[in-house]
Amino acid sequence: MAALSLVPPLAILPILFIVAGLGELAKVLLIIIGIAPIIVRDVALRTAELPREQLVKAQTLGASTWLLVKRVVIPQMWPRLIDALRLTLGPAWLF
Repeated sequence: MAALSLVPPLAILPILFIVAGLGELAKVLLIIIGIAPIIVRDVALRTAELPREQLVKAQTLGASTWLLVKRVVIPQMWPRLIDALRLTLGPAWLF
């Protein structure tokens, strides 16, 4: 994902026109390709900042991996995800 985020989305535009045509699909794909790496990288960095103690405590209380993600990680990621979406609205509008 880090390597994909270094490619300028406007450089991919001719390939998108060939693959998806000139319709709305190419435009939507350009927006997705432009902002998805930024959001994924930001959420991954924010997830790495979660306190390890909370994850260990949840695992000690018997949480499976799915339950750990559902009950510990996702509730703490919602505000950060909304903030990342807010910050990427500018580049999305540009694309």
